[in-house]
Amino acid sequence: MPEDLETGGQPQLRRGVSKTGRMAEFGTADEEVERICKHERNYYFVLHVKKDTPKADIKANYYKISRLVHPDKCSHPKAGDAAAVLNQAWDTLNNPIKKRAYDAYVDDINVDAPEGQTYAEWEASNATQQIQLPRWVQAILRLPGGVIILALILLPLTLILLALMLALMIICIPIQLVCNCLGCAPQPPPQGATATDAGADDATRASGGLTQEEMMAEMAARNAEARKAAGKPPAQQAPMSA
Repeated sequence: MPEDLETGGQPQLRRGVSKTGRMAEFGTADEEVERICKHERNYYFVLHVKKDTPKADIKANYYKISRLVHPDKCSHPKAGDAAAVLNQAWDTLNNPIKKRAYDAYVDDINVDAPEGQTYAEWEASNATQQIQLPRWVQAILRLPGGVIILALILLPLTLILLALMLALMIICIPIQLVCNCLGCAPQPPPQGATATDAGADDATRASGGLTQEEMMAEMAARNAEARKAAGKPPAQQAPMSA
């Protein structure tokens, strides 16, 4: 992470940039819009905060800047863009899971460089990293006729798995019939509940109550940390076209 992350990489700071958190000072509405748009990938600089700034101070800065750059109050043509960046910065740094992923992002990317991956691009590339085949599979595939050899190995395993599934079904059917007769079978969902609602509840329980955005951020953070621990270079993805 750049040492001057919270200052936007500027050695000579204007008024309102040298102080962060509760002590932060702010420029005019137009100055804030220009500053945010210029450093839209640096969420710490956007909100005038540091990594260890208390949440209460981050929230206070967010509301102060929002009042300055809100499109209904600011006539700057880029006010809407600045407000969108500000909202994204607040949503990210206010959420511990997203903040963890964002901190991994700024470790990989120079957020103050004129070009490079956006946070969304970085998150997508790290959350969906290509799965690496086991070494023994790679070794077999390098042999002449490796695909055939691998198929001969996997075919019996697949047949055994299918046989086990069939045996499990045969065992479970009588048990289910007995449960139905004794009245101990699972009760149907209450009247008015839909399959979609039940599926949503199952998905929420399976994900530990995380939203889809939080799950993406969690996966990206874990993959980035694992890659860093293994000494591998950052995952790269071509910037998305406008």
